[in-house]
Amino acid sequence: MTRFFTKLMNRYLPDAFVIAIILTMVTIALAVTLQGANLIEVTYFWGSGFWDLLEFAMQMAIVLLTGYVLAKAPIVDRVINAIISPIKKTFYCNCNCNIGRWYW
Repeated sequence: MTRFFTKLMNRYLPDAFVIAIILTMVTIALAVTLQGANLIEVTYFWGSGFWDLLEFAMQMAIVLLTGYVLAKAPIVDRVINAIISPIKKTFYCNCNCNIGRWYW
C-alpha cells in the first residue's frame, strides 16, 4: 500500500523548485495587478527581500546542524540516554497526550 502512494506522489507531485517558481510567478502577478507596481519595482523588492530570508535560513541551518552534532557526540549521547532510561513508556505516552491536549 505504501509503494502505491509513493509511486503516486513521485508521478504527480511536482518538484519543490517547480512549486517555488510557480509561487514566484503568482506573487509577481498579484503584486502587479493588486498593488499597481511595475515589474521593475516588484523584481527589486523580491530580490532585496530574498537576502534577508537567506540570512535567516542559514542561521536556522547552523542551529539545526550544531544541535544534531552536539546530540550525537558520544558524551552527550550517554548523558541523554542516562536521563531518559528510567522513564517508563506509559509515563512518556501520558506526557505526550497531555502536551498534545495543551497545544490544542
